[in-house]
Amino acid sequence: MKDIAGVQHVPARPMLFLLSMSYSLAGIIASKILALQFIGALGVAMTALGLVELTREFFARHRDISWNPDAGTPYAASTELVVNLMTVLFGIVAAFFLFAVTIRKSVVLDLFSFQINGVFFNKLIYYGLPFGEMFGKAFLSGVVLTGISFFLAAIYKEAGMALILSWTGSLWGIAMAILIRHGGMGASAALQSLLIVDPENFARASLLLVALAAQSVAFINSGMTGLFLARGALKYSLRSSQFRAVAHTSLRLFGAALGFLMCAAALTAYAISRDGG
Repeated sequence: MKDIAGVQHVPARPMLFLLSMSYSLAGIIASKILALQFIGALGVAMTALGLVELTREFFARHRDISWNPDAGTPYAASTELVVNLMTVLFGIVAAFFLFAVTIRKSVVLDLFSFQINGVFFNKLIYYGLPFGEMFGKAFLSGVVLTGISFFLAAIYKEAGMALILSWTGSLWGIAMAILIRHGGMGASAALQSLLIVDPENFARASLLLVALAAQSVAFINSGMTGLFLARGALKYSLRSSQFRAVAHTSLRLFGAALGFLMCAAALTAYAISRDGG
């Protein structure tokens, strides 16, 4: 990352990827040692703890660039922030995926029940519904989780954002590992119909992974919205031009989050509804 006088330094993106992957692997392994049966949830929490300081640096850099005309524009600062957050997300995905594909298949479903029964696979209970009904359920589920992301970041600030990144990254990584590895593992008929090991279902599973990626972006945007509004409300008068500028940026971010949620819901409905896949 380019160093600018008076602007918070952030490591280069390859280093961000390696750091987030290392923090995640350390959190997963520590969780396995401390509490085997809670590894999925505890691994997310410990990964988030490791990422708090890095996340704080991201937002400090965003603030420094946004309010320094010589450093760049607010749009450039926001773009860099999103790219940095997504880089960290990919590192978390890689860590959870690598861990899940290197342990025995027979224990993955038990160790990561927190992820398997979460945002990604809970939609399989609606497998076979008509497209419209499936879209509505998927979108409503996404809106609820996006709201949770908003309040996590608004209340816990950078720690809340770190938890959002850790949570969504773990879901994505475990989802890919499960879909690749678990043919013939006694999974439900709905899950079996999505396994990548079956070539006929590769496109269906791929659509769900893309939907999960879109949901991840929506959660991150929603978290940024909550954090920006909370910080702005503490720093500026609600009637000031500065707060109006913060609110305008936040509304654009939240609008983008809803757009990504709609895309994710449509992809999910197409993949597992009766009318789609």
